[in-house]
Amino acid sequence: MNNQDPSQFNTSGSFYELYEETFRFIKKSFKPLTILVLFIPGPLLILAGGLNGYIENIGIDLNFLLNPENKSEALQKFNELLPYFIPSIIISFLVAVFYSATINRYLLLNQLNNKYSIRIKELLHYIPKDILKLLYNYLIFAMLAFLTLIPVIVLVSLIPALLLLVFAALIFLGPLIYFSIKNASYLVLKENISFISAFLLSFKKARKKWGLIWIIVISSLFFIGLLSLIFTLPQLAYNSLLAFSGINPNLAFLSENSEIWHMFFGVISMLGQYTLLPAMNILFVFTLHSLFKQEETN
Repeated sequence: MNNQDPSQFNTSGSFYELYEETFRFIKKSFKPLTILVLFIPGPLLILAGGLNGYIENIGIDLNFLLNPENKSEALQKFNELLPYFIPSIIISFLVAVFYSATINRYLLLNQLNNKYSIRIKELLHYIPKDILKLLYNYLIFAMLAFLTLIPVIVLVSLIPALLLLVFAALIFLGPLIYFSIKNASYLVLKENISFISAFLLSFKKARKKWGLIWIIVISSLFFIGLLSLIFTLPQLAYNSLLAFSGINPNLAFLSENSEIWHMFFGVISMLGQYTLLPAMNILFVFTLHSLFKQEETN
């Protein structure tokens, strides 16, 4: 890690100072960073949100048909739903790659130039290579993670009691794994190393401050989830009213063009959540830098 990073990347590592530096950084970077997120991964976010909304609309229709009397209709709806799963997974994967490239390159340029107003043109100079690098590393990591999960799933299916052990491991190690995965993309671009090496490096540092990392991750997920309700409440309200439209004639109009409404709310929800997520990335990166700084000091 570079010892000449700006002060916000060299915090002492206390819980309150990390949050304080994160809020200070967000105040200065929110507008330019939001513009970059909406411009680069934005089109994919709109596509993903619309597709998720459409899938949800079909899923709600399917839920209403899940009874023996409507078996043939339910099967028809299920077959209608299947073709959208793979495109949804692919688009979500690309969203993760484009978003990670955007937020992490922004943070690296901020360190390099110590400025917050980074133009789209400046970022686009790096983004194509960053996307290809992250795409390659994500695919390898996803395949290795899948191959690792297979024996775990087999063992749990053979010995159900192991499920408690897996659950306990997720509670204690889950936040550290999540923290390390989030920071791995940043380290891939900063240190020019593989995603696996970046993940292991981040995990090695994080485990030494297990308690702090656990609290940082859980608290950030809680706050981001709470704020995300602002963007998901309209969709939840619509779904609730839609459920009563069948028994209340005054609400029957809500079922008209329901797929369009679901797609609209899906896009709003997706864009809203991804304007909040950079706060978590920033907090995690500041925390990672503090771990490196503490190790150098010791």
